[in-house]
Amino acid sequence: MNTILSRENISASIQDYVKNAYKISQQDENITVSKLSRALSVSLPSTTNMIKRLVDLSLMKKNRGGKIKLTEKGELLALEVIRHHRLLETFFIDVLGMDWAAAHEEAEILEHYISERLEQLIDKKLAQPKHDPHGEPIPTRSGSLKQKNLLNLLDTPVKEKFRIVEIHSSQAEMLSYLQNNKLFPGTELIVSEIAPFDGPVKFEMGKQTHFIGQSAARCIYGEKIT
Repeated sequence: MNTILSRENISASIQDYVKNAYKISQQDENITVSKLSRALSVSLPSTTNMIKRLVDLSLMKKNRGGKIKLTEKGELLALEVIRHHRLLETFFIDVLGMDWAAAHEEAEILEHYISERLEQLIDKKLAQPKHDPHGEPIPTRSGSLKQKNLLNLLDTPVKEKFRIVEIHSSQAEMLSYLQNNKLFPGTELIVSEIAPFDGPVKFEMGKQTHFIGQSAARCIYGEKIT
């Protein structure tokens, strides 16, 4: 994938900002300074200054109401970084046998630096995968990304069958927790109870009963099985 700006002139920090801004926008949320600040664990003043820089680079824009949006150029850059990350994770897990958490941490570093030639070689080695091991779609080289209309585990009706399709998390600890609990794409389960006040989620997987916290459940997306 070739963006209008050469990645050689764009720091890893800038790439992280546009990547996280894109992810926020895909959650049907407005991009705000506070959301970006939380996502990147940086201060509000630093985030404000970076947004100004991104606007100067034509990667972001602000409308008259002050709303922040990625430009087309910004979206292409974000999708390129996401493509690199998900291809790298797939390679690390499927070829090298790394666990989810370790693969994620390595991909977070290398996503900014791999060449287009290496990206293409990895893609070919993996037979052009459409999804990463967490079920999330891998953007195409041209910069398109098809998102499915999925249901969060917390929104699934109690006592109905649910199939996991995607895991959404950028936290290595959470990925490790979900993997250790065998909550993979393709896993089928039945939610039997969601406790109030952020209490545990009780569900049946096979003949066993399991519990996870709601913060973990928020990372799980899938579909009802009819």
